[in-house]
Amino acid sequence: MEAEVKELKAILNELKRQQKESEKLQKKMIDEWEELRVVAEVKELKAILSERERQQKESEKLQKQMIEEWKEMKLQLQHVLSTKDRGII
Repeated sequence: MEAEVKELKAILNELKRQQKESEKLQKKMIDEWEELRVVAEVKELKAILSERERQQKESEKLQKQMIEEWKEMKLQLQHVLSTKDRGII
């Protein structure tokens, strides 16, 4: 009977050890999953930021182009008006 009690205690201790190890592995997996989730979120945010920066540069380029076109139109209009004032038109 003592041998059975000893064996059952040993089995119980082994089960407790396995349970603690399982809990430790589960916590490690949760931590690693959280880390992967954060890394994925950072990558997604970097991609969004990169796209917005690209759009901002494109917008600035178009604004500069519009300003140059307005300047050219203004010069042409001034030329037309000055030639009209001289009676050329």
